[in-house]
Amino acid sequence: MFLYPNQNKQELRRFFAKCNMRVSNLIMFSSACLLCLTFTSCAPKPVAQVPSAYVSFQPSDQAFICDAPSNWTNSGFSQMGTESGGNFVSGPAKISITSSMIGSILGDLATANTNQASNLASELGQQAPPSKPPAEQAHEQFAAAMVHEYPDYSELNEQSVQSPYGPGEMSEFTCEAGKTHGYRATYLGKDRSVEIVCQCPTEDWAELQSSFQHVIDSIKIGPGSS
Repeated sequence: MFLYPNQNKQELRRFFAKCNMRVSNLIMFSSACLLCLTFTSCAPKPVAQVPSAYVSFQPSDQAFICDAPSNWTNSGFSQMGTESGGNFVSGPAKISITSSMIGSILGDLATANTNQASNLASELGQQAPPSKPPAEQAHEQFAAAMVHEYPDYSELNEQSVQSPYGPGEMSEFTCEAGKTHGYRATYLGKDRSVEIVCQCPTEDWAELQSSFQHVIDSIKIGPGSS
């Protein structure tokens, strides 16, 4: 179809108007994306608060009692009467406490194996082989789960500890290429064990280390544990 000169000019104007609109929309969209990225990158990172005071905490089955930071978010859980615990969170810092029958069973097995080895050695007229305390053996079993859950998990400074809950073991650890630092402790009670994992970014370790130690030391047997 033949177009007259005026018609050609009108078609060109419409064409350039559409192009300008598309370019404007593209510029607006790019600016919006840039603003989102800017605000996201400049947003303050969550910061762990240093505990200012502590409150008493126990799960619904009352398997244990401990101190929880009063200015952290604290929650409890309980499953089928065989496992319970609490999670205390502030920003990137977290304290997780789990009471279960698993560690106690591991401790009983360790004791039985030690006794069996001692009896066999006695029957053979030999010296009983050296054995690790049940709490230490249970602590090592739980460490295997930590290795699978946290990348680059490594423990140091393991030591035997005693608490109102019972005998235990405690280790300092790092993971995630050294970005995370924490404590892990295992206590054996009469019918249950308690596993405590305290963790925070490495840059917060110096401020939170003593608070983690306080919570670990505060673990006691609750009225719901026989």
